Amino acid sequence: VFVGKGPTDVALSANGEFLYVAEREAGTIGVISTQNRVYIKTIQFGGRPHRMYSVDTQGVVLILDQYTGALAILDSVIQRIDRKIDVVSLPSDMVVDTQRDKIYVTSFADNTIGVLDIKSEKMQNIIGLSQASFAQSTGLNNIAMVPGSNEVLVSNTNTGELHFVDIR
Repeated sequence: VFVGKGPTDVALSANGEFLYVAEREAGTIGVISTQNRVYIKTIQFGGRPHRMYSVDTQGVVLILDQYTGALAILDSVIQRIDRKIDVVSLPSDMVVDTQRDKIYVTSFADNTIGVLDIKSEKMQNIIGLSQASFAQSTGLNNIAMVPGSNEVLVSNTNTGELHFVDIR
């Protein structure tokens, strides 16, 4: 299936009927029918879509916007961007913590992790990384929850380091 320019991530709709593609270079979200495997729609994004995460229970897809530093909420029922929430500068990845109702967003620009409260849709905290070599470089990229702990694992593309970060 041909998609728009610069695809960087994909996410399924809650019912599995649609596949959304972040078309970063085009600044759009492509919509593909999973049943027919056909590109059916382009959603104007108004930024640079990067990482995506489907929230099955709410019927939304979360999309990081690298240009504006926002988290966009795509309503998968009406297939449009519903709203954007300011998070961190140059967001590179996110993970949803359903136990704490938080979204952790990494910043490629300044090696911080933004903590967004899901219910209030407000930033609660910015976690700075204190290790000297890690804190003074850019490149914070991937993030993952560490099962059974109060930590996330983050990677830095530029330094080649992985760090466990306490999120309490």
